[in-house]
Amino acid sequence: MAHDQPDIGELILTVQEFLTDITKNLDGQDRYYALCSSYLLEIVQRELKQWTPQKTDDDKRLQSMLGGDGLPREELTGELSMAIRAGKFDDRMDWLLGQLIEHVTSKVEVTKPSYLVETQGTTIDPSVTKRNS
Repeated sequence: MAHDQPDIGELILTVQEFLTDITKNLDGQDRYYALCSSYLLEIVQRELKQWTPQKTDDDKRLQSMLGGDGLPREELTGELSMAIRAGKFDDRMDWLLGQLIEHVTSKVEVTKPSYLVETQGTTIDPSVTKRNS
């Protein structure tokens, strides 16, 4: 998953910490399920240490926007931000907006895909994309 922080390991750790906190207040079958869930997350954490992220369509899109594929994944959005600030896309703002919408959509597909269904048909107000003169 090539998305912003937190990464997968941090997300799993947060859930484990949550389970640890609530487990002490549970008993019986609920406590058993919480302990099993925490144990399963520990397995996932160990497996993640051997996992190598694959290049996603979003990675490819960002690399293409920046003119190559030499940048590490974790530097892509920072480099894109600097390129935008430097005015490298000023002559292609409509194209840039489309690319950024695809970029954000790819993130929302991971974090809350139901939001895309809920907002289907919603359009972006073009006045928001105009520069203030």
